[in-house]
Amino acid sequence: MLIIPNYALLIVDAQRQFEAARCPVTLRAICREVDIARRANLPIVVLEFPPDDLLHAAVELERHKGIITPPPRHDVLKPTTDRRVMDALAGYDKFCVRWKHQSDGSANVIYALWDHQWPSENFRVVGVNTDKCVYKTIRNLREQFRPQARIELVLDACNTTCDFDWGIFDDLNVEMIAGDNQSEKIA
Repeated sequence: MLIIPNYALLIVDAQRQFEAARCPVTLRAICREVDIARRANLPIVVLEFPPDDLLHAAVELERHKGIITPPPRHDVLKPTTDRRVMDALAGYDKFCVRWKHQSDGSANVIYALWDHQWPSENFRVVGVNTDKCVYKTIRNLREQFRPQARIELVLDACNTTCDFDWGIFDDLNVEMIAGDNQSEKIA
């Protein structure tokens, strides 16, 4: 049983370049969440960093010339998200992959949903670098775009490589979901 009956699944940074994204347990849990969303015909937005040369160019423009690079508004044609995740998405027509140029991918999520006309006010989030990219994306979804949204964070489908306190999510009104038991909330 799902806590949120209608949501967009967000997959954050499941790229092999990140050590946390190479964990088979995390990848299986992410693929499980993809399967659940597919069966419910829910939108899925995959966020990833672009290749280093493009990311470096965007960062340099902002750092040295004060030019802020807007969030990319096109779908990525050759994603670098882990092959197992992309295989789980294969053949599904309600997903897209978007590049982000910073840790926070919230604007990219909102644009992706808007561009594809996939209305969603609620989010279920999985991914890696939980202490940075997942956190910042959730924080800004909550603060800037969807203050009333219900947001779930699926713990077994998240991973990071540093000491990390899940308490950083406490002030964001996020439902912490264990994972395998879809209805189990973490107190």
